[in-house]
Parts: sequence; C-alpha cells; structure tokens
Amino acid sequence: MRNVLVTLISGVNIAAELGIRPETVSRWRKLPAWQAAVDAITGEVRAEIGGRLMELSQSALDELEQLIHYKFDSSVRLRACIALLQLSGVGRATTPKAGAGRTEAA
Repeated sequence: MRNVLVTLISGVNIAAELGIRPETVSRWRKLPAWQAAVDAITGEVRAEIGGRLMELSQSALDELEQLIHYKFDSSVRLRACIALLQLSGVGRATTPKAGAGRTEAA
C-alpha cells in the first residue's frame, strides 16, 4: 500500500506543490524519515478503513439477520441463509491432500 500512496503523488507534483525541485523530493524519498512518515500515514489510513469496515460489517450482519427472519418470501430467507453460511465458511468442503496421513513403509 505504501508504494501505491507514493506513486499516486509523483515527485514532480510534490515539488510543484512545495515550490522545490523534483530532485529534492527524490532525495527525500530515500531518507528513512520519509519512509517512516509514509508508513505512519499508511497505518492511519488502514486503521480508518478497518474501523469503517467493522462498522459496515455489523450493519450488514444486522440486515442479514432481518432477512433470515423475513416471513413473506422463503426464497429471500434461503438466499440470506446461504449468504451468511458462505461468509462464515461453514460447509466448505475440505479434502485431504494426496498422501496426507500416510506413512511410507521402510
């Protein structure tokens, strides 16, 4: 993600915004302090996105719960149940890998 953020804002654009030469920005990017700042910003963005996703996930689960109990259309209930089971991973078929659990004779 750090690379995405850094490439989204080109050195030329940063330099123009700050009124400095692009070479200066290029040198800054090599500094550990620059990397630390980018990492800090990336961490903040990830935390914000993660928090928002948690909020939306709760809302989505609340909606699914309502649909599971929808009394007017059984197909709506069925689709909601299937969606919930798929999201939870319940019912995923797992097959042992070839040779798993077997021992070779000496």
